[in-house]
Amino acid sequence: MPKIPMAERIAVLTRNEGWFGRAPKEFQDAILSRCEWRVHPAGQTIYQATDDHADFCGVADGTVDFYSRFGAGDNPLLHIAHEGFWMGYGTVVAGERPRSSRADDRPRLRS
Repeated sequence: MPKIPMAERIAVLTRNEGWFGRAPKEFQDAILSRCEWRVHPAGQTIYQATDDHADFCGVADGTVDFYSRFGAGDNPLLHIAHEGFWMGYGTVVAGERPRSSRADDRPRLRS
């Protein structure tokens, strides 16, 4: 996977129409200054619904699949998140356990 320049990574997360893109620049800068950039291979589980905690992270490249924690065997796909999407804030803000499992659909960067 080609390395995406830092400025492009930050632009993906700050220039979208979601909650983070609409947040004040000072808030965005404070969050991004605490980020650790990681690359996950396609198919790697980021966290599962059975985990006690999930990292707060944003998708800077690629997609992330969300699967239901309910059911047996083949759990249904609930959602596909794209660049600019943030996840894991429930465990950070509300102290809740994850409600679904996340796995990378293809290689991507996250903060």
